[in-house]
Amino acid sequence: NFRGNQVFNHEYGAGDDGVNYLGIQELPTFATRAILVDIAGYKQVQSLMPQYNITKHDFLNALSKQNLSVNNITAGDAVFIYTGWSVHYDTDPVLYYDIEQTPGISEEIITDVLYGTKAMIIGSDNWGVDALGIGQFGAHKIWLPCAGGFIQEMLKLDEWIMDARNYSAPWIGTYIFQPLPIFGGVAS
Repeated sequence: NFRGNQVFNHEYGAGDDGVNYLGIQELPTFATRAILVDIAGYKQVQSLMPQYNITKHDFLNALSKQNLSVNNITAGDAVFIYTGWSVHYDTDPVLYYDIEQTPGISEEIITDVLYGTKAMIIGSDNWGVDALGIGQFGAHKIWLPCAGGFIQEMLKLDEWIMDARNYSAPWIGTYIFQPLPIFGGVAS
């Protein structure tokens, strides 16, 4: 987890006045490896269907199709999941922004696959990373509080996907993220 082995108690920031060490303003610049997982490509669709629940089977087979495995995901990595949902950004923004319709990952991907890798960031080209409309909240309920990881939502992955599918870019790259140091902010 980001804080190491410190105990979450008043001495380390949890008190009546809130939490004084957490906040986007406390985060460093992230520079890490990124692994792109093409779920839409594996399913051979432009975009996953609304409320599609990406299973562990989907995730592992998408990695395999890309000649990768869970062993390629290591501590500190960012794992980005391409659902194709970003195509709706321009063509159907009402659908794109409908949090109840977005496809996303199942909790089993967090608990059975990613948790043990000690990856640092999971992200997707959709709202929330999770399949929120069908009650899948693994990234939010398990990844954030238990794994100490971060979530990146609504990522623009289209160019990387097209290049990787055409073999002009690898499925593993570099990710650099600079959180905005806004005191009291929850995201940037």
